[in-house]
Amino acid sequence: MPELPEVETVVRTLRPFVEGQSLQDIKVYWPRIVQGPLKRTWQGQTVKVLKRRAKFIVMQLDSGFLTTHLRMTGQLIPVDALPRRQMPHVHAAFVLTNGAILFQDVRKFGRIRFLGPADYALWESKLGCEPLEESFTADWLYESTRKRRRQLKPALLDQGFIAGLGNIYVDEALFVARLQPTRLAADLSRQDCSRLHGAIQKVLRKATAANGSSFMDFKFLGGQEGGYTDEMLVFRRTGLPCPRCKRPIERIVLGGRSTHFCRSCQI
Repeated sequence: MPELPEVETVVRTLRPFVEGQSLQDIKVYWPRIVQGPLKRTWQGQTVKVLKRRAKFIVMQLDSGFLTTHLRMTGQLIPVDALPRRQMPHVHAAFVLTNGAILFQDVRKFGRIRFLGPADYALWESKLGCEPLEESFTADWLYESTRKRRRQLKPALLDQGFIAGLGNIYVDEALFVARLQPTRLAADLSRQDCSRLHGAIQKVLRKATAANGSSFMDFKFLGGQEGGYTDEMLVFRRTGLPCPRCKRPIERIVLGGRSTHFCRSCQI
């Protein structure tokens, strides 16, 4: 599933094709791709901003928001005109003033949803702090972990706590911060939180600059892969030597998610 760096790359790529155009129509070829009622109040509205919120792509209109979740295999593909014949695995299309954006998804896990201003505000209020914004500080992280009696890895994956973090970059950030994923979040010291804060931002910024990574079935526009995949320190490196101490990287399962770490370096 695409995480913050991958979704940020998709938004950056699509922004020139979308912003300033009028949303003329939404063609739905597979009804289950739509969550909730897709009222036609969006029709003819201008796309003011295309942005990312957590792992979602948000099309901000004159009055309302169209959210897209790519999940594992979703792709948004800009085209000059709506194809006369439906392309394979294209389940929806956003028809704009000039051209269209096709939503292609092999596994059919992706979803789109239209939210009015009030519903969007309620939806957004349930998402956590963005880890690359000014509000995400080491002090905020320390104070926010005081009441989280959960293991560190599952706590960081909670989108209501920190929005946009996923399995790959949590493993990487915990390694950089030298913190074991099994520790309780509430037991972190201020020094621990300072290291973790810096590690999260360092890993995310580096991955975003490299256009993310390319695990699972996700591909970027045109099929290109993210450049951060080969720079992974622990993720999917089970049994390989730790970059610091050379002991084997271990894999366990926490909260149903594969977790990779060095038992020697991360304490």
